[in-house]
Amino acid sequence: MIALQFALAAPERVSSLILMDTAARSHQAIPNRTLIVIKWLTRRVPMRWHWRVRRLHEIQCATRGLVGREDAAFLRPSRKLAEGIPEADLVLLDDAHHSPQIESPEAWLAAVRQHLNRVRA
Repeated sequence: MIALQFALAAPERVSSLILMDTAARSHQAIPNRTLIVIKWLTRRVPMRWHWRVRRLHEIQCATRGLVGREDAAFLRPSRKLAEGIPEADLVLLDDAHHSPQIESPEAWLAAVRQHLNRVRA
């Protein structure tokens, strides 16, 4: 989320993005009870619990989304994120859930290298 906000705030400073297991809005699967406990525990830290990037279409740099094919919580949000950014593609990593860099490191590294080679060309 921070990378998306930064890309919108200072586009001249961002040449490309790699976004992994992320979305353009806060995760809706967290029950309100859990949020209340988290807010109470972190009451001294000002945080917005429900955020949404409405300006994805303004991100103009090459962007690659990475998500494990088995990551049920982030598969759909990652697709929507990639669809909203004009220069984005999405790579679904086989045999991976929420930590594809650990669960499928060779495929993850290949996808990162492919993106970097594309933006360097």
